[in-house]
Amino acid sequence: MKLNVTLAVTSVLVLAVGYGMFGCGGEGGSSTSSTQGTTGSTTGTTTAGTTGATTAGSTGTTTSGPATASIATINNSSAPMGFSFQSPVTVASGTQVTWNNTSAAPHGITWDTWTPSAQPAPGADVAIFNAGSMSAVWTAPTVTASTTYNYHCTVHGATMNGQIIVTP
Repeated sequence: MKLNVTLAVTSVLVLAVGYGMFGCGGEGGSSTSSTQGTTGSTTGTTTAGTTGATTAGSTGTTTSGPATASIATINNSSAPMGFSFQSPVTVASGTQVTWNNTSAAPHGITWDTWTPSAQPAPGADVAIFNAGSMSAVWTAPTVTASTTYNYHCTVHGATMNGQIIVTP
């Protein structure tokens, strides 16, 4: 009889430990797992059908949020105004875009046309940003078809222009 009781208690303990080790959560809850590696730790949280996304170039840190992109604004002696934008640049819908001004002059972004025109407008122009600084963030519209947004520099005019292609 003593052997039967010991086996029953041991079985309950094994089940309880196994349940705890797998981090089983209740309905509507969340679970967190952590893994230690040679380059750092990774922690992911899943809640009601969502998953985290790992930031490219990270050492294992899981983050969530919109993608980001930076467009170079540079001195370019062969360009009509002496400056140019990195162009064309392709980003996904919802990407947060900034212009990185490494040139010697201020610039701004004025939106021109977009095609196909049935897709959302680009939104407000981007305010002037000084040499050596970043522009305000522009969030790429959510599109259902690949859309090309044309723009020019608010300060230097239509001869300093660029394109952003936004994909669904």
